[in-house]
Amino acid sequence: MENPDKISAICFQPVSFTGRDEDISDERRMRQRYTLSHLAHDVKNSMGFTEPLRDWFPLSCLSSFSAIADMLRGPEVNFGGLNCSCHPNCGIATILMVNKRTGAWAPISEFFNMDQFFKDIHTITDTSRGRTLTAAQVAMSFARNYIPEKAPPGFSIREMIRQFDMHSGGAITGEFVEDRRERKKNEWFPLWVGGMWFQDLWVYDFRRTEMCVIPYGTQEGEISFCAYNTGVGWRQIIENMHMTATTAEWFKTRGRHKIYAGGHDVDMPEFKHTLKVIQDEPANGNGKNGHGCATGGGASSSVLSPLHTMTNKK
Repeated sequence: MENPDKISAICFQPVSFTGRDEDISDERRMRQRYTLSHLAHDVKNSMGFTEPLRDWFPLSCLSSFSAIADMLRGPEVNFGGLNCSCHPNCGIATILMVNKRTGAWAPISEFFNMDQFFKDIHTITDTSRGRTLTAAQVAMSFARNYIPEKAPPGFSIREMIRQFDMHSGGAITGEFVEDRRERKKNEWFPLWVGGMWFQDLWVYDFRRTEMCVIPYGTQEGEISFCAYNTGVGWRQIIENMHMTATTAEWFKTRGRHKIYAGGHDVDMPEFKHTLKVIQDEPANGNGKNGHGCATGGGASSSVLSPLHTMTNKK
């Protein structure tokens, strides 16, 4: 909020126990486990603002804004709005309205009934009564859900509608300022704060995988992020299917690759240091490095499932 000209969004990434960390003990997992609910409460406890049960909504709620913006802009536009249709448990977000000049701010759901607004948008998009009437319905919904006595000083209902229009490509007025520098001159700006928690092996939900919005492009087709990196472990399966050599074998025969930047190889100076990294609890339980790229020792047998064995035989 002190650097509105540089920062317009903050995204947190809670820890996901994957790879070598799939083998951690239950005690360590419970001690280090951190979910989206922890994030919502910690923002409240550490920063002193936002209410966990009032101000945080599923990331997919943003789809409501895209739906109404697309309806207002009509089917003839060249490109529709971005639609985040991930599972409700995949991420959460809140929006703070901040005044660049005075420093006044407030969570949008403090002075605007977001729950009712989402219900209104659902009704408006379902009825689909044409652009003019739809624009009037949206304006009435803003007026209905706006709570002026709780809004930050200087933030009126008119500014609320203006913000929606500006960030939806001129959906209401039909006017859109292409130059981002001109849009940034506005006194008020929405600061988006959110988090996305990728799945762990012990809380894996296939419904989330079905609705994934971050697919990996692999030799075997698109695979959802969580299915590739956690849970079933498709990363190990795909890499074993198409591997030409283990990291250790590659280092032995080819050596470590050089860093290439700016059109030339970059020589890294060698130096000695006294830094000692103490691992809290080795994942493989024997105090040795499991299967990281640093040593290229290959994957530990405990991680390889029957699927991996079948893949290797294939």
